[in-house]
Amino acid sequence: MVTDRRTTEWRDPESLMCHPLNAQIYGTTPDSKFVESIRKHGVLEDLVIVHPDLILSGHRRRQGAIIVGLPEVPCRVLHGISSTDIPVLLVEHNNQRVKTDSQILAEVEILKPLERKAAESRKRSGGPSGESPEGRTRERIAKQTGASENKVRDLLDVSDAIDAAESVGDKGTADGLRETVDTRGAGAAAEKVRAAKKSDKLEIPKHLHRIFSGLSKWKEVHAHYGKLRSLLVELSRLHPQVGSPRSLQMKPIDDHLVHAFALFTKSEPTKLCPRCKGKQGGCEKCRLRGYLVKG
Repeated sequence: MVTDRRTTEWRDPESLMCHPLNAQIYGTTPDSKFVESIRKHGVLEDLVIVHPDLILSGHRRRQGAIIVGLPEVPCRVLHGISSTDIPVLLVEHNNQRVKTDSQILAEVEILKPLERKAAESRKRSGGPSGESPEGRTRERIAKQTGASENKVRDLLDVSDAIDAAESVGDKGTADGLRETVDTRGAGAAAEKVRAAKKSDKLEIPKHLHRIFSGLSKWKEVHAHYGKLRSLLVELSRLHPQVGSPRSLQMKPIDDHLVHAFALFTKSEPTKLCPRCKGKQGGCEKCRLRGYLVKG
């Protein structure tokens, strides 16, 4: 939490620490125009740092000052900041900068777990009735990043799809979505995710076609046997000399069919693999066990 205590100080730029998240999201190398501006005019806007020396805003200004050899830069120092607040503050202090969709996606991936956790906490503590936790999360992240709610919605969908792919080791899908955000934008990547959801239907693997054909045959045999048994019961009632179904030893046949059907269905071939959830054509385990896969 930020306290009211703030000070302005002049600091040696080389004594200041860059936050690793900044390089992860925005990069730290200033372009030649930016460096030339600092050479001519100096650092015109204060860097924002967390006491004692961690930069929240001004990483490029620090780098530019070091390149041109400035001995000191102006810093606004914030006191009383907890480590859990720093990622959010870092993003908020960069919400006015011009960012690519890839950079906003990186911000969303940092803020998403924090905001969803906060949304769940609000829900448990009895937040406003009718409030959608996901809608509130989207609204808060949009405010923190400076992006539109529509763009944040798209990037949340993309981020969730990336998380799902990475959780099952599908690096190709995750990298493909990141590349689409980078080259074509958030909207195109979100459309890709939604199209994949529409086509994400269960399919029977080719190597299991005969087994599933057998399953339907068992059902047919069992159904026909039931009809036959009913006919025999009716026949024995009308013509006692034929004998009862018991005397015709229908019970052992019935037991055998039920047992065979139970053995077949016990392997649960109609379920999704618990490991890969049937994605990307299935994994080695689900192929061996005969689980369904998704197309």
